[in-house]
Amino acid sequence: MDLLKVSSGIMTAIMSIGAVSSIHVTDVLAKTVSITPDTQYFEDPVFAGYIFANYDTDLDQVLSEQEIKSVTRIDCPGCGLTSLKGIEYFTNLSYLDCSNNQISKLSIKKLPRLVYLDCRNTLIKKVDVSNCPGLYQAKLRGTCKEDKAEGYKSYSLIKDPAATLKVGNDTAIETEKGTLSGWIDIGVKYYYIHGRPVKSWKLISNKWYYFSKNTCCMVTGKKHIAGKYYLFTKAGVLRKKGWRQYKDDWYYLNASGYAVTGWKKIGKKWYHFSKKGIMACNEKKKIGKKTYKFNKNGVCTNR
Repeated sequence: MDLLKVSSGIMTAIMSIGAVSSIHVTDVLAKTVSITPDTQYFEDPVFAGYIFANYDTDLDQVLSEQEIKSVTRIDCPGCGLTSLKGIEYFTNLSYLDCSNNQISKLSIKKLPRLVYLDCRNTLIKKVDVSNCPGLYQAKLRGTCKEDKAEGYKSYSLIKDPAATLKVGNDTAIETEKGTLSGWIDIGVKYYYIHGRPVKSWKLISNKWYYFSKNTCCMVTGKKHIAGKYYLFTKAGVLRKKGWRQYKDDWYYLNASGYAVTGWKKIGKKWYHFSKKGIMACNEKKKIGKKTYKFNKNGVCTNR
């Protein structure tokens, strides 16, 4: 669809056909409009400046439909903000850190995908999280719950939390009725939410992923799980059977996806893999009572 740039001429034309003359959050949800960095949308010019500096990718001073939808993370601690009016337009937002600012009010009713919230050291006294079913990590200035276990104060205004879990050095809160499902990006770590954060193995779109039982983060690279070594792509997908290289080493993965160890005959050639699944190559190696030779391709030449 064509992008709409809000100007007095366009607004006059809209009014002439009986449309509304101002844009509200419900309009953003109902149909896409564009946003400009003025007081019609933002109360605090500093907040408007942050949004446009980070998400106005074509530098035209107008946020298009695509740019609005791309806003999933707002990370603005200690920026001297006094108001977050306008945040309600970014309904794909999953991460919000507005800590250490002079903000007295915060409405997240229009942010159903929000999973992380930090508004410590602000003037906010109350936050309604009833419309954020997937919110599972909250650091709020309040009086409902205080946790000093990690050496800091964190408050939660979430009613009846089902459980707490560890996410790095933070204390996270799971909502009992969490229904958010899908990938969530928090910084450079990825989570998959299905009501609650997934731990352990998860089959997603016919691909296997593994999420840390301690942090709930998606695993990448090489991972030791239940006595076996597995390899994952940068996107977190479990690598399939066959020869796989990780950094400078070669591995051979079996049908279950984990690296083989010990002797392995592949085709008509013998190979040997360490306890960590690393193939022996270009070396002499004593195995049992005999010393074996392995060429640069890892093939044993004297077995």
